[in-house]
Amino acid sequence: MPHPLLKRALAIYRVGQVPGDRSAVFFLIKVVGDGTRQLASLQPRDRIELIGPLGNGFDLERARSKINFLVVGGTGI
Repeated sequence: MPHPLLKRALAIYRVGQVPGDRSAVFFLIKVVGDGTRQLASLQPRDRIELIGPLGNGFDLERARSKINFLVVGGTGI
């Protein structure tokens, strides 16, 4: 069985401001096991290690004035 603290793919849920005019990144996590339970128990200002961005980006300027579809799904994996 994999160790629950192995790195895993997560999708960013929201980027926004928090009190004190600080930026924050929010993740939506579905608790399904030990690793996601530990992630869900983190408190604001707890430190974690991230690797990213990963995947393929897209050019917003090239997409301007065209019909665009953004198809997403899953829980970040």
